[in-house]
Amino acid sequence: MRILFFCPGFTHDFVILSRMTFLAHHAQLGISLPEPKVRAVMAGDISGSVVDPVLIYTAQLMGCRLWQQQRRTATCNPIEVMQLEAVRQTLAMTSNAVARLQVRCILAIYFWLKREMSEGRDQ
Repeated sequence: MRILFFCPGFTHDFVILSRMTFLAHHAQLGISLPEPKVRAVMAGDISGSVVDPVLIYTAQLMGCRLWQQQRRTATCNPIEVMQLEAVRQTLAMTSNAVARLQVRCILAIYFWLKREMSEGRDQ
């Protein structure tokens, strides 16, 4: 499974930065990842051999949101919209119950940070 999303300003460097931001905070989000999964997230490995692809897209989405929160900006909204769509599509396709639970928990926090309480509650 390979889903590619493109939008203007969606640079490879920013995607890496988003994943690194997520990894810097994943324990605070209640997600425990063993070292092989951390490396897979860091590399953006969507092959599914180490970590479910939905976690990669979720890391990029949440990393983007955390990056914006830290800088008090909303400069990457198109990127965030594309990542959220990638999360929703891959979440619908995954059968990995642990990954689904982890993503739902992260999405609840994501929507809480965006102050979209009803959407967060539905997670």
